[in-house]
Amino acid sequence: FSDTLPASPGVRVFMRPPVPRQMEWESRPEPAAGAETIWLKARLTKEGVLSSISPSEKKDQQTVATIAKSLEQWLFSPAVRNGVVVEADVLIELTLKRSH
Repeated sequence: FSDTLPASPGVRVFMRPPVPRQMEWESRPEPAAGAETIWLKARLTKEGVLSSISPSEKKDQQTVATIAKSLEQWLFSPAVRNGVVVEADVLIELTLKRSH
């Protein structure tokens, strides 16, 4: 994760990372074969929800849309900067595996 605001020169910044609280899949996509890793970029709001979800590399749009629909329902404790809740940019790694 990263803070969305630049730090002022010489100012010490203490950040607490966001922590997942509720993660349920509405619909979990399956890869064509074996396993597939997908990296997604998103903004974590002050309310602890993800927005602006997009793949960090070219991926099947249907798969990304299915994943994004579930991720938008996940809840996080938000990032905290020097005791104040802030928005954060996050990078999410998901490994999709075929069910047996």
